[in-house]
Amino acid sequence: MHALSLTEPPSALNVAAAERWTTEPDVDPAPGQLWLMSWNGAEPVAALLTAVRSDYVLAMPVTFEPGEASSSEAITDAARLGTPLVVWYRLETGLGSFLLHRFIGEAASNDDVLALRRGHRGAAVTRYDAGSNPETPTLRQLVNTFARLCHVEWPSETEGDVVVDSGTLAAAGITPRTFAARTGLPVATALALWTNEMTLTPEQAQAVTAAFADIVDNPTTAPHDWIIKSLADPRIKDGILAVAAHTDTGERAARDLVRSTFALAARTPSVADRRRTAIRDAIALLLHE
Repeated sequence: MHALSLTEPPSALNVAAAERWTTEPDVDPAPGQLWLMSWNGAEPVAALLTAVRSDYVLAMPVTFEPGEASSSEAITDAARLGTPLVVWYRLETGLGSFLLHRFIGEAASNDDVLALRRGHRGAAVTRYDAGSNPETPTLRQLVNTFARLCHVEWPSETEGDVVVDSGTLAAAGITPRTFAARTGLPVATALALWTNEMTLTPEQAQAVTAAFADIVDNPTTAPHDWIIKSLADPRIKDGILAVAAHTDTGERAARDLVRSTFALAARTPSVADRRRTAIRDAIALLLHE
């Protein structure tokens, strides 16, 4: 299996697909599209989207070497993107939307996707040619690669991405004032934590848990608000990675930093006037520090 690069498209792609290979995407993810997916600067992988959910996608690995396909893979024709694709439909899996990085093009119709998904469940796939090789190392490589990607979470409580579950606390009768009083945190800090503008430090998480142990089972959670969903938009992934490079951190830390900076950027007209969205403002603010 040949390694892929975000800067060098496969030579056989048509002109439009080759240009998209190195261009920030401008479309919403949808079934039938071919995307490059990446995490934390690692080598990207190609995937055919088969379903799009609110915070994740279902996808099948795609490679560009038909000679590596066995009789259990589907080989598309070259009409759509200029080169045949090998769709490893047995390996359909769920992947976080934040992994989406480059839109390459429309690679399959709705009927094609339906046939491939049926193939994943064991039906014969007759819409495409099949390979002729026995099982190859490519299959094992793809299994390992997509298994790793499948287990990447952002946000993740195990990685320290924890916020106050203010909804649960509010349902139990806790107000922001009560929250500040019980935790003993400064009012400004308590309010920022209550509104999820800040993630909890390990010490703060311990203090919050202890303060409300007699009221709720777990007063903390991983954040899943509209900001998180906005940060999963592939249109701003390049900006996230720019923040990671600028701050000499990884993608996870950069996403957390942009999230925590969002509220400040939204209140900064000098930055907001020069950018289209508040999320991009937060990235711009960080890159100019």
